[in-house]
Amino acid sequence: MKQVLESDLHAYVDGCLDPGRRLEVEAWLLANPEESERVDAWRRLKADLHRHFDVILDAEQPGVVERRQ
Repeated sequence: MKQVLESDLHAYVDGCLDPGRRLEVEAWLLANPEESERVDAWRRLKADLHRHFDVILDAEQPGVVERRQ
């Protein structure tokens, strides 16, 4: 297994790893419980951000106001 980098952990939380790399990262996290706790905290933060701000991001945006000359 190649080294697990911080970027791998972020990609893991974001669901952006290919299946093979995801399994490697999961195995590494099982062997590194402190890092696993950190990744779990990132997941909770991500969920909190979505819970609080998706309503704003999903809201219909007003049309562009054209400037009169």
